[in-house]
Amino acid sequence: MSESDSEDESKQSQRPESAMSIKSDTSNLLPETDCMKRRLAIREIEKLDSELDTYKKTLTINRAIGDKASIPQLEKIILLNIVEKERKVSELRLIPPCLDANCLDHALLFPMRPVTDTSKTKIQPQKRKNEKEDSEGFAFPKKTARPITPTIALEPLTTKNNFETLTPGPDPIIKMTTENKATKPRALLPITLKVSENYRDQIKKINETFPDLQIKTAGDYFKLYPNSIDQCRSLSHFLESDSQFQFYTFPLLENKPLKVVIKGLPRVTLPEEITIDLEELGFTVTSCTQMISKRTKLELPFFLITLPRNDFNLTIRQLTHLHYLKISVEGYSIRGVTQCYKCNNFYHTAANCFMKPRCIKCGKEHMTKDCNITQRIENPYCINCHVYGYTACYTKCPRFPKPKSAPQTINKNNNTFNSNNVKENLSYANAVSGNNHNNSTPQPSIPRKNRESQSSFQSFLPADINFNDVKNLFELFKIISNIVNNCPKLISILPALKATNNLDTAVQNFTDVITNAIAASTSTRVINTPHLHLPENIRELIRAKNRFRKLWNNTRYQPYKREVNALIRQIRKEIEAHKNRTWKDLLLTLNPHDNSLYNLHRKITKRATVTHPLHGPGGMAYSDFEKAEAFKDTLEVTFQENVEPYSDDKIEEVENVVCNYFDNFTTLTPPLTSPIEVRGIIKRLQNRKAAGPDHIPNIALKYLTLNAITHLTKIYNQCLIKNHFPTQWKQANVVMLPKPNQDHKFSQNYRPISLLSTTAKVFERIILKRIQTHCKAIDCIPPEQCGFREGHSTLHQLIRVTNIINEGFANKFYTVGVFLDVKRAFDKMWHDLTYKLIKLKNSLDI
Repeated sequence: MSESDSEDESKQSQRPESAMSIKSDTSNLLPETDCMKRRLAIREIEKLDSELDTYKKTLTINRAIGDKASIPQLEKIILLNIVEKERKVSELRLIPPCLDANCLDHALLFPMRPVTDTSKTKIQPQKRKNEKEDSEGFAFPKKTARPITPTIALEPLTTKNNFETLTPGPDPIIKMTTENKATKPRALLPITLKVSENYRDQIKKINETFPDLQIKTAGDYFKLYPNSIDQCRSLSHFLESDSQFQFYTFPLLENKPLKVVIKGLPRVTLPEEITIDLEELGFTVTSCTQMISKRTKLELPFFLITLPRNDFNLTIRQLTHLHYLKISVEGYSIRGVTQCYKCNNFYHTAANCFMKPRCIKCGKEHMTKDCNITQRIENPYCINCHVYGYTACYTKCPRFPKPKSAPQTINKNNNTFNSNNVKENLSYANAVSGNNHNNSTPQPSIPRKNRESQSSFQSFLPADINFNDVKNLFELFKIISNIVNNCPKLISILPALKATNNLDTAVQNFTDVITNAIAASTSTRVINTPHLHLPENIRELIRAKNRFRKLWNNTRYQPYKREVNALIRQIRKEIEAHKNRTWKDLLLTLNPHDNSLYNLHRKITKRATVTHPLHGPGGMAYSDFEKAEAFKDTLEVTFQENVEPYSDDKIEEVENVVCNYFDNFTTLTPPLTSPIEVRGIIKRLQNRKAAGPDHIPNIALKYLTLNAITHLTKIYNQCLIKNHFPTQWKQANVVMLPKPNQDHKFSQNYRPISLLSTTAKVFERIILKRIQTHCKAIDCIPPEQCGFREGHSTLHQLIRVTNIINEGFANKFYTVGVFLDVKRAFDKMWHDLTYKLIKLKNSLDI
């Protein structure tokens, strides 16, 4: 053995000895340096990591072999190790850096790096080989070296690594940074005190006890801002001890219970079972309730867990499995505005409310649950806004707080520029040449039900136009100008309303625009089967059946097919039972006093309407066209003037009066209408009325915009000014309904029903309102006229006849009545009705 080998062995023998001495010292004494504490903490964390890996592998094996007895215990051990590891990591972060320069552990963890000299050092210039000196000893000037800029040692970059202190590096400089500063404590919520008449005495009393308390006014309340948690507790006890203070508080974070929602468990799971499973894992459960849907009032597969707030219960958010099922644990958040059940005010709960109770039903000073009113109130009273019609929990109450919408980020610069879509190094000639040198970016498409308007615009555009080029932008302006010039419908839908013919054209244009909009925005869905309202349990079975059928189609797994067949049989039974229950409930609700029993009997026993062939002038009519021709001939014969005998003297008198009136007639414009009046008439139209020749239903007029109603009002006003009723509005769709107790083989036994245009009905309402105002002013309608008058029904005439008969009985008189039923009274019309209107002093302008 050589001398060098012996020296190496001696060195190696010395190193373990020093290490052994250090280890023996650290086992008996506490760590003396921060580096030693850091090293021990790192070893413990690594040990916990290895144990966690071992337990997780064991848990996976036990789940695979089905060892259910040891799984809960292993899950509990894993949770405890995770908590212990987080505690060790937190302690490691709090260990300060070591300041002992002679510390051995410090040298091991952080080896020293050569520090760059930042002082300005001058480099001595090298001596030139061809240095020359003259004979007198004068030396020529030498070329000096360029000074080197000193390199300053940069500080290490701060990162978000939790184990940053474990990485080797230079000894960090002790400096107060934002990471070393203590976290800012959570601000205390104020105590809200209600303003009373003697508020000055109350504030003075509070200020005497708490002189440094800050008080602010907020509407009808005072906000009391405590400086610390102890002062908050003392202030709450002080206000609670005096009954004259009405206030409410907010619980401290440490006193608030921990609420989480467990998802992933079946709907039929009992809350008691969940409580037992959580307690076996070491959690302290205060309550466990199953959540209910507000809309359907059915139980949801979500469970609300309430726990006391402590370090171990906070780890419930990391729980991933419960009773061999994978779950997810989320925080519980309340949507909407919180309303107190005690005082029925907002933004606090009854548990922290110290105000006088108010009943939501009667408004008295007692709890709502203690109120004597147990039945439904027909006209409730709101105790907050003092209005009848709803209670204080009604969301549309003026005092009910509206939820604040999230602030929207407004992009002030709308002209965004994407630099990724532009190529560089393009000349001006290439840029204006018309070729696309940039990468095209796919634009997201917006789904639309109807693309007719879009296609009509795109029909004017070339297919290969590119809007990224400068040259094409000028072409686009020319195309848009051409569209505007060739499409006057984009500018206006109404022509100049100066002539009568233009009125008919304007009516036709308005009708076409509305019908085209209806056709473009609506779709028809044919439902052959009657709509059946199924309960939620049957719908859930149908959804499950669809899921299994999809699995069967994708996998062809035979158990899925059997499950589909079983669900189909179960759904059939449930639907049959549901129909039987519905029919039974309907029979129980029938009552002979409200005619519901007779109405159901009539629907069941009503025979289907039989369409008979008609006897027409040309023989028997079987087809629809032949029947329409037969009805046309019948109506043509019916709507004729009355046959003779005429009264020649009466006819001559009528003609003279009418001619004399029109010779001296002066036209007066009736009162014009307004968009408000037109809109009010449209709102009162019934939605289920049939449309006329224009095919515009009443519901379509109710969805018109204000501009469209203004256009329609202009048409109505021009019709009133020119005393013109448009030709399109004089047309009607005639529906023939069979008269009861008549022979339906003859066309004259059918009653014609005329369906007018909806816009014409609105104009007739406008005219009727002006006629009624004029007739009421001149009092031209006799009191015995009861037909077609508002407030004069058949019931009034029956009461009138009954009173006359009773009066005759009382006076021992005979009462004689003559009742006439003129056959087809409305089939004939006197066309010289102008004579009667002149005699009644009516204005012919209307």
